[in-house]
Amino acid sequence: MSNVSGLSDLQAITYGDPSVKIAVLDGPVDIKHACFNSSAESSVSGTSAAVNPSASDGLALRHGTAVYSLIFGKQGSIVEGIAPGCTGLVIPIYSEDANGNFSSASQVRLAGAIKIALEKGANIINISGGQFSKYGDSEFLLKQAIDDCYKAGVLIIAAAGNDGCNCLHVPAADRRVLAVGSMDENGNPTPETNFGPNYQV
Repeated sequence: MSNVSGLSDLQAITYGDPSVKIAVLDGPVDIKHACFNSSAESSVSGTSAAVNPSASDGLALRHGTAVYSLIFGKQGSIVEGIAPGCTGLVIPIYSEDANGNFSSASQVRLAGAIKIALEKGANIINISGGQFSKYGDSEFLLKQAIDDCYKAGVLIIAAAGNDGCNCLHVPAADRRVLAVGSMDENGNPTPETNFGPNYQV
């Protein structure tokens, strides 16, 4: 994370504040991983039964733990996060069954996960998921959940997708959502990241 522009200047001022709650909508998280603060477990709410349960310790768990560590990894650990001083909220939207079959939440279940985050006081909602949309429009319940967050002043950050195309991926394509893609160590977009003008509005 040390090569992220401006991050060291920001962390010279703060590593985040416990009053700021960041909800991570991803896979389940191994909160006992060595990179997390020992007190982190008390600030994490597991709501997998209400969204997407996981019966496996495979890809869903690894992805959720990796994304969570980028935010909450403690300083001096093997993964130093951006804002380990903030409060974390885990809401799994990826799951696997006992055979390792991977699935992501539908737009309806994603809307439910966003509403859970909003009800639990999230200030920022990070979503590592979404679905293709021909015109960039979300289904009604997801659009409503995004609207509720917008009115409440809650920032939604969502992945543009990893299909390497000029295509629309919701909720990232929504103008009220901050879309993110991936880049290499030189700051160039990776071949697999989605792109397009909708993500730049």
